[in-house]
Parts: sequence; structure tokens; C-alpha cells
Amino acid sequence: MLTGSANLTALPTVADSLAGRMETLSLLPLSQSEIESRAANWIDGAFAGRLLKVERPALGLELVERVLRGGYPEAVARASAKRRRAWARQLW
Repeated sequence: MLTGSANLTALPTVADSLAGRMETLSLLPLSQSEIESRAANWIDGAFAGRLLKVERPALGLELVERVLRGGYPEAVARASAKRRRAWARQLW
């Protein structure tokens, strides 16, 4: 979350101190378990020697839809492919 009036996209060229502190974090996309609101921690389970079992694998068109939808919360929250494309185009 960011509040304030500084234009941080100009940060590398700005000469002002911005009088405050800022930290940027690179966040990973959501996992499929998180998207489906299921409690699952595949990584910790794998390192503990326990692989999670897939309850219902996504196949065919459902798998294609999941891949195209992506995992970023902003994209997942959009109800249609058209809205997700509009969101993604804003990033470039």
C-alpha cells in the first residue's frame, strides 16, 4: 500500500528526498490452493517428504482457463477474460 503525493515511477531521476520512507516488495502470484480458498502448503509438504494429493485435477479447457487467468490477485478478481486482458494491458 502506498499513500502520499510522490511520483515513485520517477524515483531514479528525482533529486528530492521524498521526506519519508518507502519499501518495495516483489510479490509472487497466488497458488491454485489460495485461489480456490483451500489450505494447502505444497512447498512445506514437499520438503517434509509429503506430497499433497490433487483432489480434482484441472484438465482440458479448465486447465487452459487457469493458465490464462494467471495468479495475480488483481487478475483473478476480474470476472471475465476481457476484464483480465484490460488489466494486463495496463501493466505495459
